[in-house]
Amino acid sequence: MLAFAEPLWLLGLAAVALPVALHLRGERSGRVVRVGSVRWLEGAPAAWAPATRLTRIPLLLLRCAVVATLALALARPYASGAPRHLAGAWVLVAPEVARRPLPDSLRRLGPARLLAAGLPPLDETTPAPPMFPTDIWSLLREADAAAPAGIRLVLVAPATLRVLHGARPELRHEVQWHAVTGDSTVPRAREGGGAVTILAGPERDDDARYLAAAFRAAATPRREDATIAVLPAADSARGAATPWIAWLGPLPVPAALERRLRDGARLLTDGDTSAVAEGDRVVWRGADGGPLLVAHAGGRGVHYRLRGRFHPSALPAVLRPEFAEWIDTLWAPATLRATAPDLPVSRLQRTPVVRRDLSVAPLDTAGGPERGRRTAALLLAAAAICWLAERAITARDRAA
Repeated sequence: MLAFAEPLWLLGLAAVALPVALHLRGERSGRVVRVGSVRWLEGAPAAWAPATRLTRIPLLLLRCAVVATLALALARPYASGAPRHLAGAWVLVAPEVARRPLPDSLRRLGPARLLAAGLPPLDETTPAPPMFPTDIWSLLREADAAAPAGIRLVLVAPATLRVLHGARPELRHEVQWHAVTGDSTVPRAREGGGAVTILAGPERDDDARYLAAAFRAAATPRREDATIAVLPAADSARGAATPWIAWLGPLPVPAALERRLRDGARLLTDGDTSAVAEGDRVVWRGADGGPLLVAHAGGRGVHYRLRGRFHPSALPAVLRPEFAEWIDTLWAPATLRATAPDLPVSRLQRTPVVRRDLSVAPLDTAGGPERGRRTAALLLAAAAICWLAERAITARDRAA
């Protein structure tokens, strides 16, 4: 949809009448020759006034084009927002409230999607009762990466602390949160916590220290004495007895650790480059909404695969306080996390940061004084071309 940053300059289009008036005046003007009256001469034609007839029409059009393009350039036209078929909103419904009827006022805003991996359509999905609280921030990053430019993300979810993990994300789209009371989350019984062995391969000593520090920080609030050992990769036989094992480095996972995984251990590896396959669950997402940590069941255990490394050069989050909370969501027993109070969160705390500079928007849809600058530059160039052509035609006519 076309809009103008400075619409008052459109009044300048009325100035197109000025070159038309000057052109007509030039057509009627000429040299005056005084002669005697020939009215009484025999055979003289009857007196008549010649009708005005436009000549040099290309010259007139060029002069009008100069004035019109200058007025449009000053008005700075731009494309306002997204195309009509992209306007509106995505309504994202958290699994905690997905079994309730969605009000018609929200359905009219746009397509309704379940706030889960892949963002499936709500009407085509039968949401199961959630086993764990929905990770709102991670899934909003996915929706922000998938949604077209020019729409809002309308979130229907509980406004409680349980669904928020880590720092508020920086998104491209505006998020409007409709706070509702969610169903109680029933924690699923599973193993968790316990001793951790971090086996560091070549050039992974720093990665192991960052990961061990996160495990220790996660254990501190719960006042647990967790045994966290950092060993070289060659000592994998010693670390195979713990319920949590981290294998860091480019070397293949030893067969002893694979057997421990099938027997129920939790195995954490880095450097994963494989695509997300069927049966994989995205646990962490990056700032672009892409998968960062993927979990897959391996026998009775779970294999967690990290894209990249536990190093600031690849994962800057390892230096931030919320990284310990990320680790805690993997490591701590669900029964321990379920005892934490589910406190309400203020509107300010649950409002993501909107980064205008990250917006994927059509040409000239940037906000503020930058709107229409590119289009205005093109119009000024067109006005200059028309003016040069008008000057060339005028000079040729004078020389003729």
